[in-house]
Amino acid sequence: MDTIERLSDGTIPYRSFYARYIESNWPVIITNVSNEWECSKNWVLRNFLSDEGFQTSVINFDYLKHKISNRLVPVTNCSGYFKQNSVMEMHFHNFLEYWEGQHKTGTHIVDSKKECNSLYLKDWHLKAQLPSYEFYKVPDYFCSDWLNEYLVKHNRDDYRFVYMGPKNS
Repeated sequence: MDTIERLSDGTIPYRSFYARYIESNWPVIITNVSNEWECSKNWVLRNFLSDEGFQTSVINFDYLKHKISNRLVPVTNCSGYFKQNSVMEMHFHNFLEYWEGQHKTGTHIVDSKKECNSLYLKDWHLKAQLPSYEFYKVPDYFCSDWLNEYLVKHNRDDYRFVYMGPKNS
């Protein structure tokens, strides 16, 4: 059985990457892609000790509330069977407060019907909503993103999504 190669971002020239992986349709895991992204540096606080004594990271809720305005975002209830109509809109800061409450208590909110809610921010077009906010960078190996370039140019939907939510969501 073949194993999937691992390649650190930027270690081979684009032409070599294209010939070896894209043109031949060969799978590869690219590591260290997000190390310098603004979201990787500022959306999380690193090096906290968990209750079990392990080093961990926590979400920087205050930074996110400060950096991103309280806009409507798409949220899905992940508990139970996924239904297309389970997508709803919620204000971003309310979602962050829900998530922070999940993080502090380690439990899911139970509604009046005694159903467990596990909310997850899904398919958020943050880059389309805030085009000047450079929270990530497309890796050079994927700089030729012709589909998104076309869609953005024609003010149509794009495939640049943000996903976030509490553990197990």
